[in-house]
Parts: sequence; structure tokens; C-alpha cells
Amino acid sequence: TGLCLCRHEKAIADASGILGVYCNRANSGRIAGTEWGEPQTFNISNFHKSDLVEAKTYRQRAVDLLKDGQLCVIIHATKALIIDGEMAAPLFNVDPWDLIENHSDSYSLLWGSRLEGLGFGPRQLIQLVQRVSAIAGEEAVRRLKVVLPICSSIISTVMADLVDRGFYGLEQENVILMDQMWFPGYTYCCKSREFVPRGAALETKEPLGSGYTMKMMSFPGSGFCIGADGKRMVIETSVLQHLANQKVTWMTENRVKDMVRMTESVLQMDMLAYTMQLHEAKGIAMSVEVVNCKTEHELRQLGSVVLRNTSKPRSYDIVESVDMSCFQYARPQFEALKKQHESGMKGCTGRVVMNLSAIAAAYKSLDTDVTYSGEDFTDRPVLGMDDGTNTVRVHYRLMAVAAHVKCAALERVGAARNTVVNNFHRVPHDFRELVKVITKQDGDKDFLEQLSALPKSNLNTVTMMVKGIPKRHRVMVCCTENVSSRVAFELVEPFIQRNVDQLILVHFITGMEHAMQATKLLEMFNPTDMFIDVRKEVVLRRSDPHWELTDDIVETAETFEANLVVIGTNALGAGKEKLGSMGLRYLRNGLHCSTLFVNERFVNENHMDEFMEANDVGMALTQNSTEFVDFCVNFFRQGRDQLHLYRCYKATEGLVHDTAPGEANRMVANIKRRILIMANMQCKGKAVEGKPSVVLPSCAEQDGLEFLCLAAPAGIAVSDGIKEIFCKTKCALLLHKEEFDDTQLDGVDMRPS
Repeated sequence: TGLCLCRHEKAIADASGILGVYCNRANSGRIAGTEWGEPQTFNISNFHKSDLVEAKTYRQRAVDLLKDGQLCVIIHATKALIIDGEMAAPLFNVDPWDLIENHSDSYSLLWGSRLEGLGFGPRQLIQLVQRVSAIAGEEAVRRLKVVLPICSSIISTVMADLVDRGFYGLEQENVILMDQMWFPGYTYCCKSREFVPRGAALETKEPLGSGYTMKMMSFPGSGFCIGADGKRMVIETSVLQHLANQKVTWMTENRVKDMVRMTESVLQMDMLAYTMQLHEAKGIAMSVEVVNCKTEHELRQLGSVVLRNTSKPRSYDIVESVDMSCFQYARPQFEALKKQHESGMKGCTGRVVMNLSAIAAAYKSLDTDVTYSGEDFTDRPVLGMDDGTNTVRVHYRLMAVAAHVKCAALERVGAARNTVVNNFHRVPHDFRELVKVITKQDGDKDFLEQLSALPKSNLNTVTMMVKGIPKRHRVMVCCTENVSSRVAFELVEPFIQRNVDQLILVHFITGMEHAMQATKLLEMFNPTDMFIDVRKEVVLRRSDPHWELTDDIVETAETFEANLVVIGTNALGAGKEKLGSMGLRYLRNGLHCSTLFVNERFVNENHMDEFMEANDVGMALTQNSTEFVDFCVNFFRQGRDQLHLYRCYKATEGLVHDTAPGEANRMVANIKRRILIMANMQCKGKAVEGKPSVVLPSCAEQDGLEFLCLAAPAGIAVSDGIKEIFCKTKCALLLHKEEFDDTQLDGVDMRPS
């Protein structure tokens, strides 16, 4: 859950020493008379510089821990996300993509192939399983123990998610949950003479941190597993004792909100191996990772915790500057402290390694018999049970554990730490780096291919890949009595069913007598809550019939914040009159969203069913245009990670290795951070291997395209070539509109042969 935000000056002043702050982060007071020894700090790089044989030995022992099932990973997920001082949903089930989308004010979020629908917790569990499997094999995954402290508000949701998704490859009985938020302790009720769970800590606004987690782990009945029926199976002993009974000897802690934990750094074996070495050599049983940074900005990017030196030796003030690595929301307390301290900045990553037996022994030694009388213990949170002798077992606050457990800080240089957090923080500036963070890939291999290797995971429920247009989309379909509206709707219907948030049907009618005919579009699609049915009666004048209609379309699209407007080109106009080229240009310039123009001439109605069955997300435009590249830029502005430009040539010498035309170069300039892949295909007569109808579908499948856009000659809209491409291509197909003019494409003939 991370280090808690110190809300008062006294609480800040009470925090002394890195380890003292860490151990006492859940509490606002100190235990009188507690003496802290000299904090021991070790540079973890020394472990790499140490005797190679010794380092290799401890690394192997760390791997053996995994293989023998002697390691437990604690993923703290109880602390809610705080944004601008307001409590939001707990982070375990929050999708980082949603946070990026909702809180990147000055950035239009780029959409591409990505994994959606997974929160911070599931992503870390997936990476943990992958990491353990890569290090020690699948048998180690089956033996790995994981403890999840989850707050009460989402505990049932998390339980259902774990069951539905096969515990992400972990063994069901090895995943221990703790319903943390409700459990700050017990209160003795004088009337009933018994101890009852006390939940008043939330009412008194006491911060809950992982200090409470450790107290819960030491108390019987605080943890539970999920049974075969999906219900709780309470562990009668304490979680610490339960883990000890299963031969667990070491534990490591992660914070669910740290973006680094979504990569291989979810389990850093060197830190575990180094702590094991220090344990045998110096008796150190617990270590916490800290990092040194040169600048405050670098420090805040590295994590969500900022520690600052005060004038007193070994004394630190602590404030939580952010709750996510990707969004820096400074706290007022942080701003106040900036003026007081200038140097000695350190950041705590929240990663901890602990020896279970040492921690358990410390708790046991701190148990104290206390006899209560009357109402002395009323409303006082204690941990223990009344055994009939008026005696309770009181656990001191976790801070006191450090007095009995020898601790150390493992220090890293900020630049040497995994810089993936900085990459995630720079999401608005580098989309491909974001993909690396979320998927742990360089973009060349799909993350889902790695997920497919996970044991016992139901990947069908995990997979929520966006295909084509972004999933959270509002599509506006302009409907008239013309058949073009029906064709347009049929072409986008499968896409709407899968990827659209809201469908806006705007009925542009010349009189109410046509309203019922336009409404028949709904008969093809079962109305749901996603529909916004808008009726507009537009009286078209014979002179300049387009402008009032185009203004209405632009105004309606802006009102409903549509992301895509679908228009049947032959449907807009008075009577049989089409919307002219000037009207289309006006719409393209006036609309601030993507536009899909559909002409019913594209589709041979006899083959509509065949087309839609073969390609259930097909969308198409007829004819060509010198503005083909401009259309690609406009349509994919919300769009793709890569743009593949396939140039189909006739058999002409010298064109195979020709460079991209000027318009294509401008496309790369307009769509920043995209990769233009030139796939020059020379068509040789009617040879099968050279036909675009054969080559293009194959290239689209090999390159994993989501959309294939073609600038096709006007005469082949319903020819065998386009129909064959349409049927063979699994991705969406768009053909550009208007007449083709190759004079603006540097003389290069881009038309298929």
C-alpha cells in the first residue's frame, strides 16, 4: 500500500530514520523509549562487484527458494488512489489505460494494439507468474505463495476475478487474501464482555498502511483462501504461521501501484540474494530498497515516495508526492517541505525483503500480557482475545519490530534502476515506450503470445484487445431514406457491436413522412442503452442544398462529441441530388473527428451477406482520391501504432525501389511516432503471385494489420479484384472516395494492375 501520507507536522517530526519511517508508516505515534540503532545502508552494486563465486552461490540459493516454494510475495493493494486530494477507486482493478485517458489533459491519447481491461493487480500477477516461470520453471509457479491485502470495497470483485481468470496461473490454495480495510484491531465491549472487530479507524481518518497488514498477518483468522465453490476458506492460524507451516522462509513486498512491477522487475532476484547474504554475514533479516537521484524531478519520477533529509543526522521527513508513477500530483505538504530541505534526497521504492522466522520471532517477543480493569480498554484498538482471565495479548505497533529485527537499506543509483517508470511517466511523449511498459515488448511480438504460455489461466477472459477503432467510441450514423444509409449502417454494424460505446442515429429528413422509413434501420440492430436516437428535420433548399445539411452534421457531431461520423455519400441532398465535392470537403474540414464515407455502389447487394460473413468488421469507400494519404492521416489520427504503406506497381522498371512519394512523407510528419513500412510489390501481368488480390491479404495477415486502406481506380469498386480482397482480408478494408489523380503523387502509378 506504500508509505502513508503524513498529515500533520507532528507526525512528520516523529518519523526518524528510513527504516523507522518504513516500519512505522501505518501509525502516527511512536513508542516511548524506543532506541534506534545506526541505519545500515548497503549499495546493491557491491553485490555485483563481490566475489563472483559467492554471488553466484546466493543467486542459485534464491532460485532454489522459488523451486522449493519457500518464497512468498506480498502485493499491497489496499490503499485507494488519491487524485487531486479526492479518494478514487482502489487500484487493484483500475486499468492504467483508463487513468492515462482520463488524466492526460493536454494530450490526445493514441490508440493501438494493446491489452485492455486488466488492472494494476492482475498485470502484476501476470508478470510475476511469467518471471517465476522464466527463472525457476512452471513447478515453481505452482509452489509460489502470494498474499493479497485487499480493501473491503472490492474484495468480492477481486475474488470473482481471480476465479474467472484461473488465478492467473497460480495455484488456488496458494493465493491468500486479507480483507484489510475493516480490520484496524479489536475493541473490548464491557457490556458483552467480549472483543469485537473495530472499524472506527476509517471514521477517525487514521491512515491505513502495510503496518496493519503485518499486524493482521500475525493474528489468527485474518487471512483466507478461495474454495472450490468460490467462497472464503478462513485460515484458522495466523498468516505468518500458515506460511511457516508450508516451509516459507522469505517474504518480499511490492506495491500494486508501482508501474515497474508490471515488468520483469516484479521479482528482483539480486535483492533477494543480497539480503540472504547479509542475513548470514551480518544477521540482517529485513531490507528496504532506496534510490539516489540527482534532481528532485528525477526522484519524483522514480516512484511515489519522497524521503528528504532534515538537519538532524539520520532523520527524514516523508511525504507521498504521488500515487502513480505516471501522474505527478504534488501534495500541499510536499510543497511546504520543498522550502525546508535542499539536499540528501532519497526515494523509497517500497520493495522489501524479510526473513519470515525473524519477523515472526520479533512479534512473539513483543506480545505482552496486559490486564484490563473496567473500561480502561474501551474504544482502544488492541489485538488479542479474551481467554477468560481478563488478559489480552497486545501487539505493539510495527515500528517496534525494528528494535528486534536487524534491518538494512539497499541503495541503488537512480540511473541504474529500471527506467521503465520514467518511460511510463512520459506516456504523452512516447507511445511506443508505453507499449513496452504495459506489454514488456518492443512492439515486434504480441504480449498475448506470452500470456498463452501461462498455466491454468483462462486467456479468453483476459484478452480484451481493441480491434480497429478504439473501444470507447461514439459513432454517429447519418440516416436518410436513401439506400446509402442502409448500406453504410450494414457495413459498420459489426464494428459497432464490438467496439462502440454509444451509437448516435441522426435522422436527417425532408419531412415527417420519411421518418418511419429511416427508423427501419433500427430493425436490423436490437436497440440497447447504447443508442441515442436523434431526429432532425432539415428543409433542403433547391439553391445550395448542401450547406444547411453539412452545418447540421458538424453541429450534431460536436454536440454529442462523436469520434466517428458515418455518411452515405449518395444519401445527402435533395431528391436524387448527391452531396457535391465541395460539401464533402466542407465536412472533412469542419468535423473534428474521423469521417467514413460510404457509397452504396461499392457493395453488390447480391453479395452483401457473403461480404459481411467473410469480413465482419469491413468498412469501405468507393473510388480514388489524390487526398488518399490525407484521409489515412485523418482516420488514423486516433489510431495505430504502425502504418504500413503498400504500393502496388505495374510492371515498370525502376519503381520497385522507389522512395515514398511526397504525400507519404508528409503522412509520417503528421502522424508522429509512427513507422512507415514500404512493401513494394511489382505486379507482373496476370501472374497469381503478383496480383494485389493475392498479395495484399497475405501481407495484411503477416503484418497483423487492423485496417487495410486502398486507393483503387473508380471502375473496380465491385470487380472481382476488390471483392476477392474484401473476402480474403481479415482486417477492416477502406477504399477511398472521389476521382484518382496521380499528378500529385510524383508521377508514381499507385493503382493496382
